[in-house]
Amino acid sequence: MAWPVADPQYLVEDTVTIVVQVMGKVRDQIEAAADASKDDILAQATSTERSGNGPRVSRS
Repeated sequence: MAWPVADPQYLVEDTVTIVVQVMGKVRDQIEAAADASKDDILAQATSTERSGNGPRVSRS
């Protein structure tokens, strides 16, 4: 009996889950495209209602 062969098209993820933290506390989780730019992800993270209007983004 032969080992099954992995199909590379099924090993690639289309989206990723990113955790949004504010002041060291988890505030939200967002789904983003795996090939999304840093600016797109920051815009999505800061637009969530749970991220609040707290301090500016200092690290990313």
